[in-house]
Amino acid sequence: MNEYDIEEALRHTAMFEVPVLRQGAEILSRLKDWTNSNSDGWPYWQVPGRAANRLMEALEQARRDRYEHDISEAELKALLRPIKSFLTKRGVDHALILEKPPVPDPYGTVTTEEGAKFFPWTDGRCVGYKVVAPGRPDTFIYFNPSGGTDTGRIGDTDVFIYRGSEGDPALDDSECYVNIWEAQDA
Repeated sequence: MNEYDIEEALRHTAMFEVPVLRQGAEILSRLKDWTNSNSDGWPYWQVPGRAANRLMEALEQARRDRYEHDISEAELKALLRPIKSFLTKRGVDHALILEKPPVPDPYGTVTTEEGAKFFPWTDGRCVGYKVVAPGRPDTFIYFNPSGGTDTGRIGDTDVFIYRGSEGDPALDDSECYVNIWEAQDA
């Protein structure tokens, strides 16, 4: 995985209920940062990437599976063994990489008093939230920019608001649309 892929894994694991994979993505990111600080960089020193290969394969497989299933703590521990060995052989305190430092969620996840969690979400075109609430099905609510407008005026832009369980405008229902400039023109 390149640096962009690692950042994507961090963002995606934050949006889905996969806390163990999220921990793996955070560890991989810390390993990448350590590599960048102690060598020519992640793209050039391949040894740390080889040590993390099984972890990267697990994150890639989870992405292909749309993060439907998390891995167990035992599976993560097994994936981390080569990284721990790599760090130990180089005299590096592996706790710096393998243990999570206390930091706030940088991705803007919001939790309500009722326990509903709003995870920032995008598919690359649409943007919104994946909402996970106790006793409720997971739901996406998101904006989808339109390729046209209903007003017929050049420069007007419509955005459709969708709600559904798929996170796909082809499968979810459109709630409404908004002409972005309509209120300003009135």
